[in-house]
Amino acid sequence: MIANNSTINLYKQKNYSELIYILEGNSSLNSIDCQILADCYYKTGSADKSYALLKDNLSRHLFDKSYFDNFIKVTTYTKEFYNAASQLAALLRQNYNFRQNIKDFHLLEIAKMYYINNKHHLSNKYYGKLLQLNTAISKAFIYFHLGKNYYELNDKNNGEKYVRLAIKQNQLIGEFHRYLSMNKKFRESNDQDIVNMKSIFSKDDRSIHHVNLGFALAKAYEDVNDYQESARYLQAANSLMHSFVKYDHKQTLLEINNLKQIYLKNFLHANFHNFGYQKSNNIFIVGMPRSGTTLLEQIISSHPKVYNGGELSYFSKYFNKKFNQVSHNSLEGGLLHFHQSLLKEIGEGYAAEISKKTKKTCTDKMPFNFIYLGFIKQALPNSKIIHISRNRNDNCLSIYKNFFATQGIQFAYDELSINQYYDAYLDLMSFWKTHCKDFFLDITYEELATDSENTIKRIIKFCELEWHDNCLQHHQNKSFVKTLSVAQAREKIYNSSVNHYKQFKDYLPNLFR
Repeated sequence: MIANNSTINLYKQKNYSELIYILEGNSSLNSIDCQILADCYYKTGSADKSYALLKDNLSRHLFDKSYFDNFIKVTTYTKEFYNAASQLAALLRQNYNFRQNIKDFHLLEIAKMYYINNKHHLSNKYYGKLLQLNTAISKAFIYFHLGKNYYELNDKNNGEKYVRLAIKQNQLIGEFHRYLSMNKKFRESNDQDIVNMKSIFSKDDRSIHHVNLGFALAKAYEDVNDYQESARYLQAANSLMHSFVKYDHKQTLLEINNLKQIYLKNFLHANFHNFGYQKSNNIFIVGMPRSGTTLLEQIISSHPKVYNGGELSYFSKYFNKKFNQVSHNSLEGGLLHFHQSLLKEIGEGYAAEISKKTKKTCTDKMPFNFIYLGFIKQALPNSKIIHISRNRNDNCLSIYKNFFATQGIQFAYDELSINQYYDAYLDLMSFWKTHCKDFFLDITYEELATDSENTIKRIIKFCELEWHDNCLQHHQNKSFVKTLSVAQAREKIYNSSVNHYKQFKDYLPNLFR
C-alpha cells in the first residue's frame, strides 16, 4: 500500500489512471485510499466500478462519515438505491456492534433509499427508529416524512397527524404547510390553517419557504372558489421560484432535435422486432406532467396482474448510459455509433430493474419518457406505451399551480416557459406519431372523465389484459401514489377539472392560448 500522503498528492495532480494502476487489486485499502480509488473510477467514467468498490468495503468503513457520504453520493448517481438500502439494513441486523454504534445518518439514508424504491413501510420503520435516537436530525423533518409516506399509502389520518406534528415543531417550513394544503379540502376562507399560513407568508418574501406557502395558499383559496386570490398567490410563488431556477429553452430544443436526427438516421428503417429485449411486457404511461398519468396508472394497476411502479427513471438511466459510452456525449458520435444493436442491452438493464420490484406486468408512469418513445418501443418491443394528453390550457394551469420537487421541470414557474415547453412537447409527439404511429395508444384525459368505462375498456384491451371490474374502481386501489396527484388519485373520476382554466382566465391571461 502506498502512503496516504503520496496517494493524496497524486490525486491532487489528477493522475487518476496512475492511481487506479497503483491501488487497484489491493484488498485491504484503508478508508482514504478506498475513497480515492472510487473517485478515480468515477472521474474516468466508471461509476459502476466506483459503486461496487465502496459497496464491497462498506462493512469495514461503515462508521467513517466521509466514506459513508461518498458511498451515498455514488449510490445516488448509479441509482442503486434498493441494493444499497438492503445491504445497509442487513449489516445493521447481522452485527451487534453495528447496532450498538448506529448513527442517525445511517438510519436516515436507509429510510430515504427505501422511500425512493417505493418501500414506504420499510421507510417508515427507519424513520421510526430515528425518533428513538437522541439525534441531531430535526424531529420536524422526521415527522414530515412519516406523514408524507402515510399520505402516499392512503392513510390520511396518520398522514395529517405527522404533518401537523412537523408544523408544531417548526411552523416556518413552507413545505409542511404545502403538503397539508394539498391533502386537505378547505371550506371557508377564515380557516385557521389559512390564517396561520397568511401570517407566516407576510413575514418572509425571498425564501423557498415563501414559495411553498404561496402554493399552499393558492390551493386553499381555489378550494373556497376565490380564484382571484388564488391567482395572486400563484403569481407570487411562481415569480419567486422562477428567479431561483434557470430554464434554457434553446437547450431543450437542441436535445430534442438531436434525438430526432439520431432516430431518423439509425433507427427509422430497421425492423424493430429483430432488436431489443423481447422478454418484457411492461406498460409505459407518457405525457406532459399533470396530464392524467397518475390517474391512468391507478386505473391500470387496479388490475390484479399489474404492479404499480410509479415514476421510474430506469429507461433514461440505461439509455443515457449507453449513449454516452458510445458517443462520448456528442451528436456526431451518436450518429456514428448509437444504433439498434445496442438496444437489447438497454432493454435488459431496464427489465432487470423491474424484476427487483415484481414479477407482474409493471406500469412506469414517468411522464418525460415521451422524449424516448420511439426508442422505448425498439428496446422493449413487447412493452405497451400509452400517451395521455389533456386540454392545453387545463394542463398548463395545472403545471403552474404546483411546486415540483423533481429536477428537470424548471420550465414550470413561468407562463412563457410553460408554453414554450408545451410547444416542444407537441412537436416531438407529432414526430413520433409520424414515424411510430403503430407503437402506442393515444387517449385524452377528457375521454377518461366523460366516457370512463368505454375508454378504460379500450385501454385494458390495448394492454392485452383480461377485463377485470377492479379497473372501474381505481379509487379503491391501495397501492402507493407518489406524486403531486396523491389526493386526487384516491377519488372517483370527475370532470370538474375539464375546462377549469376558465375560472382563472381573467387573472392569468398570459398563461393561456
